[in-house]
Amino acid sequence: MTIRFAVTVHPSVGRVCERHLGCKVVGICDDIFMIARLCKALPCAAEMKKILKADLKMDLNVPKFNVFFPGTSFSLDTARSALDLAVRADPSLADLVEMKAGVSTDGMRVAGVPVGVDAWVKNFVTKKARSVFTDVAK
Repeated sequence: MTIRFAVTVHPSVGRVCERHLGCKVVGICDDIFMIARLCKALPCAAEMKKILKADLKMDLNVPKFNVFFPGTSFSLDTARSALDLAVRADPSLADLVEMKAGVSTDGMRVAGVPVGVDAWVKNFVTKKARSVFTDVAK
């Protein structure tokens, strides 16, 4: 099923990527990751949302739509405000307004792997290990 899904979405994703060369876009199974400055990633995400809906009647999964601000001195509230202001300031990003993206300044999971500041990664791994130990003990 995963291969069929990837083959189905690849042409649509590829078309968007051709127009947003400032973004690195990676697809893993049913996840799409964009790596770019916010000013480049948001237009790419907005177009991706439109194209997937138009071509395949698919919606981006809101709970999985996250923005990570690595290496900044932003507080979480400042990062959320920056994202909100950027999305609301540009009419071409209107499709992203209602998505209510998750925001992180410490880290995020990318294809199941923790990426971020050391403390965040260590905490993630500790929680994951506890979960595995609990499951194995059952």
